[in-house]
Amino acid sequence: MLPAGTYAAVVAPVDTDHGPVSIQWGPGTAKSPFVAAVSFEILNGPQAGQRITAFLYFGDNSVERSMESLRYCGFTGDDIDKFADQHPEIEVQIVVEHETYEGKTRPKVKWINKAGGGAFTFDAPLAPNDLRRFSAQFKSKLKSIPAVTGKKAERQAPTAAPPDDNGWNGNDTLPPPNNNPPTTDDDVPF
Repeated sequence: MLPAGTYAAVVAPVDTDHGPVSIQWGPGTAKSPFVAAVSFEILNGPQAGQRITAFLYFGDNSVERSMESLRYCGFTGDDIDKFADQHPEIEVQIVVEHETYEGKTRPKVKWINKAGGGAFTFDAPLAPNDLRRFSAQFKSKLKSIPAVTGKKAERQAPTAAPPDDNGWNGNDTLPPPNNNPPTTDDDVPF
């Protein structure tokens, strides 16, 4: 099962009776009359090459975000039925979570975002003069809070191996070995 996480991905056409398609359309529910299925392929890391399908809903509360997701994939134009004719190849970030339904846990695409879109930026950041006024307003309060010192953060390169069953991914520090010999035969792990 594809682990939960954020992945670089690209639309991966699916072979159908009518040839490969980038999107499949189907009937939805009362809240979302149309649903689209878009298959993605993970581009790198230990899960590279794995595929997962995202379901996009087109109801009153979801249509705008679903259309943004299609744009992030590379859809151009104003006719949504033309998405399948295009071959979008723009890298996106997909957020995968696990969902349990009827006792079965499965990976699910929760979000489709622009690649590199994980960092937040303001559309209209605070103007420099406004920032100086804000700073002056809190200067005396900030003086009363002591500065913090501590260990400088050290970044490690990600490993190629996924975490094992104990959660270790190769970057963690292993616990020291247990050098105490078993005291009885019952303590020998066979």
